[in-house]
Amino acid sequence: MASIIGRAVAGFGAAGIFCGGLVIVANTVHMRQRPLFIGIVTIMYGVASVLGPTLGGLMTDSPRLTWKFCFWLNVPFGALAVTVVTFVFKPTTVVNTQLSIPHKLAKSGIFGVIILLADMTCLVLTLQWGGSVYPWSDSRVWGLLLGFGLITILFISLQVRGKEEALIPPRIISQRSVFICCLYVSFMQLAILSLVYFLPFFFQAVQGSSTKSSGLSILPFGITTAIATLVGSAIITLGGIYIPFMWLGAALLATGTGLLHTLHRSSPIKEWFGYQVISGIGFGIGVQAPSFAIQVVLDAADIPVASALIAFCQSLGGMVGAAVAQNVFQSSLVRNLEKIQAPLLGAARDAYNVATTSAFLVAVASAGVCFVASMGMEWRTVPKTKETDKSTVAVIVP
Repeated sequence: MASIIGRAVAGFGAAGIFCGGLVIVANTVHMRQRPLFIGIVTIMYGVASVLGPTLGGLMTDSPRLTWKFCFWLNVPFGALAVTVVTFVFKPTTVVNTQLSIPHKLAKSGIFGVIILLADMTCLVLTLQWGGSVYPWSDSRVWGLLLGFGLITILFISLQVRGKEEALIPPRIISQRSVFICCLYVSFMQLAILSLVYFLPFFFQAVQGSSTKSSGLSILPFGITTAIATLVGSAIITLGGIYIPFMWLGAALLATGTGLLHTLHRSSPIKEWFGYQVISGIGFGIGVQAPSFAIQVVLDAADIPVASALIAFCQSLGGMVGAAVAQNVFQSSLVRNLEKIQAPLLGAARDAYNVATTSAFLVAVASAGVCFVASMGMEWRTVPKTKETDKSTVAVIVP
């Protein structure tokens, strides 16, 4: 129970950090310089996602630190972030003290959050249980799927009726570029989570690497992601065009993950290293573009809500990606293990190989969806600084 509650609280904090970082950039940086700073925020997010397993493996293998230190490591960084934001960042606030407490509670979207939480719970359990824990024909799976559909309809109807006071204002999500950006980041994060989750497992279960070695083996992806994000952000800052990066990023990610699907237990280092580099470049140049695109197409007052929506879609994509990839992995593993007639290590590793690389197909398909979705983006360019000097974001305090 403590683990569940702790991860729930950590999830709230992680969402606030990423979304808050985007809002701070929108509040303090002129439009033309924002791609570079958003790229820096994205680098921190992407690199941490990849370095996490590496550091976790090192700590887990250490007899002095143990796995518990993975959680304690967050405390000093969190304290530093709180201190810096509290004493350095000065947002432009518009405080409305005329609203009653019930009205403030309604405007905060807490009821929508509760409904959305129930909806996502049904979805994730359906994806995790269906076909692996229980057959798809099982009443528990069908019940969860039905519950997901009904709660989704309820949530959408409440958002439409709530209009500007809704958790997700229809006016914002119905904007063409915003909707496509949400779709794009969802499937890109879906691809990356399924990749980052199973790539270390491939090195351990298929190639026989240790926890420490498997963590080091995924560094090519993390390092390449950081470099590509920084370079892409700098080019967008100088040129003002960002949509081609969404196209190229999705195409390279699909190519890289498709090549990772071809790995086997005797694959040399040049293969898994190079395939990670291709995937990292694609993810790095594509992931930061949607966070900036919404700031180009929306008014300044809508940016905080849209940034939160982008953060939610990223989290949703990662959550669904891990569940779908795990389902594909388990189904493939069970199917291939049944073919082994004797306890042969090589045959077992081959079964794990097929199961792991099958999970990579989730990333390939997701990256393909990203590429197709990005074709619908509005062709917009970054305005020059003089045109956006007054684009300061007002943080509304209900």
